[in-house]
Amino acid sequence: MKQYLQITVKDTGIGISPDMQEKIFDRFSSTMSGPTRNFEGAGIGLALCRELAKLHGGKITVQSDFGKGSSFTLLLPLKRPARPTQEKFKKPQDLFNEKEREWFTKIQRDAMTTGTDLMLERDLFGARSFAQKNKDSQKKIILIVEDNPDLLSFLGAQLQSDYRLLLSRDGEEALSILEKDQPDLVISDIMMPKMNGYEFCEKMKASSHHDIPLIFLTAKADLDMRLEGYQYGADDYLVKPFNVQELKAKVKSLLILSQMHKALQTKNRELERTLQELHETRDEKLSYVTHMAASLAHEIRNPLQPIQTYLDILQENHNEPGFLSKMIQSIIPHLNRMESLVDQLMHLSKIEKPILSPLQPIQLIEETLHLFEPKLRMRKILLSKDFSPSSHLIQADKSQLSQVFFNLIKNALEAMPQGGELLIKTKVLTKEENKIYQISFRDSGTGMNEEVLKNLFTPFFTTKKDKGTGLGLSISKQIIQAHQGTLSVESQAGHGATFIIELPVEKS
Repeated sequence: MKQYLQITVKDTGIGISPDMQEKIFDRFSSTMSGPTRNFEGAGIGLALCRELAKLHGGKITVQSDFGKGSSFTLLLPLKRPARPTQEKFKKPQDLFNEKEREWFTKIQRDAMTTGTDLMLERDLFGARSFAQKNKDSQKKIILIVEDNPDLLSFLGAQLQSDYRLLLSRDGEEALSILEKDQPDLVISDIMMPKMNGYEFCEKMKASSHHDIPLIFLTAKADLDMRLEGYQYGADDYLVKPFNVQELKAKVKSLLILSQMHKALQTKNRELERTLQELHETRDEKLSYVTHMAASLAHEIRNPLQPIQTYLDILQENHNEPGFLSKMIQSIIPHLNRMESLVDQLMHLSKIEKPILSPLQPIQLIEETLHLFEPKLRMRKILLSKDFSPSSHLIQADKSQLSQVFFNLIKNALEAMPQGGELLIKTKVLTKEENKIYQISFRDSGTGMNEEVLKNLFTPFFTTKKDKGTGLGLSISKQIIQAHQGTLSVESQAGHGATFIIELPVEKS
């Protein structure tokens, strides 16, 4: 008859309900179910104790009255039976079945991957911030809110190589951290002391930090619990025990989505600011501004809709291999189109400072005329050039000045739909002892009356109804002014028009 050593541990605590008395020995189980409690177990302690007792030929049992306390009994044999000499010695893990060996290996791996530099302070809920490491690093910052020191340390060990970390023991402390630091993402437990995860999430989403994505860690993930979390503003869930690779994938996906969301917000603010500037400087031509704003808003809304659709699909399928990259590649062209539209609007408020270099205007005019040769022939427009031979150069931005020449020649051709004559003339003048390079574009088109001439360079003013934006001449004048020059026009109704550019000659 075997003899056993019996060790009994009794307590007068809250006890364990009958339906939980065997489940407490399951891995990752916990008898605590409330969202707010003072202590949390990792759910492996009692499971590990039972496995160790089994390895020694013993066992652990429990007796408990709910509300009156519990009694745990450990039985260990005083003497192990002798093994046959021919019996091969088995390693402890060889005593497990396949499922148990898998869990045993995981425990070993987790223990080995828990970084020693992430060991917490020795008080029960100690935690310290690691965001100060590599303070100037470009790594994203993640706030981990978890009251279990072992799990907090493990999470930190898995993420510290890719991110800067902030560690917190409960929601109350996490809120104070948010006021001092600005994390890019939050990983939070639900069941915590002082302030649980739901309360923390609700307060964070109601503050200026509402754009920060949040992942909930939970041992329970039934539908009601998920819905409750989403109502408080959670962005995703991760069920304990979780796969580390799944955690990293969710973190990476949410950070990318957050970055894209911020980019869209920035573009939206730029558009609003530009429209506001237009609003503040508008005059009696408000109708033209309104028309253009509506047109541009329509153009910007077109790429916004597919972007939103792609983001919705991405949110639902972000764990699918290769799906993330495919969605990003689909979204980028729409973002580029929005950026192009915003850049056009920006021309209304400012012209980029020209990058000056010496150039010969005649050569640039010839290059621009080459683009219009087919249209000149088609409209039967006679082109005349009176280029004064001169070695004088001007300081100009070739790209910007080419844009001005293009706008003026295009404007002249549109004024002669039935054909006519275009004369381009250059000469060097002396005004107040300064040499001026003058370039004129004279057409034999319909000409303009005084009312049109008065508003010709006003943004959005156009005589072409729905065919023109009213930006070409306005932008051209701003470019010439940025070159310290002038752009003027002379015209009479029915007698054509002459646009005159005057720029300072480069000094020897």
